Amino acid sequence: MTQSRSLALRAAMAVALMGGFYALALSIVVGLLWMAYADYTFTERVHLRVIGPMIASAGTILWALVPRPDRFTAPGPQLTRADAPKLFEAIDEVARVTAQEPPAEVYLVNAVNAWVTHRGGVMGVGSRRIMGVGLPLLTHLSPAEVKAVIAHEFGHYVSGDVSLGPWIYKTRAAIGRALGATEDTWLAKPFEAYSRLFLRTTMAVSREQEFEADRTAARVSGAAAMMTALHRVESLAPAYHAYVDREVVPVMQSGFLPPIAEGFGQYLTHPRTQAVTNAFAETATTGEDTGEFDTHPPLAERLAALAKLPPAPPASPDQGGPMLERPDRQAEVLMRHLFGDEAVGTLRPVGRSKVGELVYGPRWDDTARRFAEWFGTMTVGQLPSGAPAYMAMGARLVGSDEGEVSGEERFDRAVRVLTAGLGAALVRAGWTVYTAPGHSLELVRGDERLEPATVVARLADGTETTEAWRATTVRLGVEGVALKPEESLARAAGM
Repeated sequence: MTQSRSLALRAAMAVALMGGFYALALSIVVGLLWMAYADYTFTERVHLRVIGPMIASAGTILWALVPRPDRFTAPGPQLTRADAPKLFEAIDEVARVTAQEPPAEVYLVNAVNAWVTHRGGVMGVGSRRIMGVGLPLLTHLSPAEVKAVIAHEFGHYVSGDVSLGPWIYKTRAAIGRALGATEDTWLAKPFEAYSRLFLRTTMAVSREQEFEADRTAARVSGAAAMMTALHRVESLAPAYHAYVDREVVPVMQSGFLPPIAEGFGQYLTHPRTQAVTNAFAETATTGEDTGEFDTHPPLAERLAALAKLPPAPPASPDQGGPMLERPDRQAEVLMRHLFGDEAVGTLRPVGRSKVGELVYGPRWDDTARRFAEWFGTMTVGQLPSGAPAYMAMGARLVGSDEGEVSGEERFDRAVRVLTAGLGAALVRAGWTVYTAPGHSLELVRGDERLEPATVVARLADGTETTEAWRATTVRLGVEGVALKPEESLARAAGM
């Protein structure tokens, strides 16, 4: 049996199960109403305690079956041909090759993902096609890989997935509402059993649909391009999430807007990032089984299936060039969509070379001033060594209202505050904070470079002794710089 025929049979089974669910639910409703009617007919009395719950349950189940209208919320800014001419050229070509209508709207989304669906209507009727494409895909996949991703999404149109999808999603939602309406009653049992059957079947259909969509991508743009695109997506996804969390959000919280697309490119070139992303992509190709409720098959199975298909794409016009005309401008528009014009509009643009000085230096200083009394008379050259010393110092960072705080947490608190204190003290002594996407925070003075977090971590775990660190501070001329901000300022002023 061919995979296409297998998919058709599974899809037919899913449709049958959709009808079966509504038949089951209506049968239960009819049964409840019949029992209420029979109780009244045979006893000739109205027992509200008996028939009331029956009628109420029948009503809530019926209400759960009513389809809800599709209320669409734009997932990001809508792209135009002026924003992304090469992207729309690729979409037009894929639409022509697959004999499908192109999406009416294309949105830029903040994810390493692409998708297609319908907008508006009820259960897919009276709707129109829309597409979402992630910013990282458009900026860090090759034109051939972007085209393969688009062709994969069109594959869902070709096989009718997008038409079937709304019915499946609405039925899942109706089952969920029915389970909620009958929770903690005997009526929930048949819905629970049917829910498991329906989910297992429809998720299996979803996995088969992914294989079909991959075959469409291979036919349009070549199996090789789709395989490299899958690898890139697997490696980009964790990297982009880490980049946004660690490199973008802290800068925005400090009142600045960095060049997001450019910064992600720099982040990906850092050796540490490359090692992590390559390891993650390699792990994803080990062939681990998916769960019965997963919507996508394992990456290893998809790659193996693609490897059996022709690797060369059919001839097509050159799709070279960037997919977005001004990626950092589009990234800003995306942030405005996510966080609001007013919030993002107040942010000051900042170049990546200034992030350390303008963002992290002040953060260190704020922390040092909040814990000024905690530092006491300690100087840069007096940082202790060994975990016991850090746990003891961390105990003084536990509030009286916090209750029991573990030794590990006390240790971590001392490390964090001492790192900030060391960084702030050296900034006051004339060092400059430098960082770049993927890089640790460094302090720079002439040819000298020092990472406060690394220094404190090595001291805390005992890798470096207090004596060795003191010798380093003597060489650098910072041994007597006080960690307490007021004392440092007094020393600098000669007081």
